Amino acid sequence: MVQTFSSEGKDATKTFLITNDGKESISLEVVATTRLIAVDGKEERNESEHFMVYPPQLTVKAGERRSLRVSYVGPKETQQEVPYRLVVRQLPVNVDKKKDKKSGAQIDFMFEYIASLYVSKDGFKPNVTLDKVEEKGKQLELTFSNKGSKHGLLKDFDFMLGDSSLSEDIIKPLLGVNVLPGGKRSVLISKPKNFSKNSQIHLKKK
Repeated sequence: MVQTFSSEGKDATKTFLITNDGKESISLEVVATTRLIAVDGKEERNESEHFMVYPPQLTVKAGERRSLRVSYVGPKETQQEVPYRLVVRQLPVNVDKKKDKKSGAQIDFMFEYIASLYVSKDGFKPNVTLDKVEEKGKQLELTFSNKGSKHGLLKDFDFMLGDSSLSEDIIKPLLGVNVLPGGKRSVLISKPKNFSKNSQIHLKKK
């Protein structure tokens, strides 16, 4: 669900495989979008013309596999990695319908898959730093920034309080966080029992 594209050449095109292991045909639409992540983690997406998706709509029969060809056709020069999303949505056509026993109403069960796309090149690197630690009652708000040219994942770091690593239950909210190049993220974690005003939390690359 993650693919890295070059801005040109053979690696500007990738193939995704869609498998329908259900008992009914499904109809899908596929769109590429921009991707912006606010400091609080909320993501904003808008349809992008920087990718050509073929086919943009398709029907996958029960037990069938279909290939999806995605090509980057956007700007060739970039100073840093550019993030996008590939969104695959099930359309409300030939959808398996079930009745709500209480109301008798028909309910459509539809899914949406979201993949991460990055347009990057060799030499781009993340530079994630912990900029601020602020007490919020029984929690700590950690604010990170990425001054590098490539996205950085917080799961790639150990979180140290002095010379000791924070426990897994404390850092759990941090593990799925992605800091895009030029971006900032703030995350709340439980305050460690041994945390004091003089405590220092810092990152250590794994």
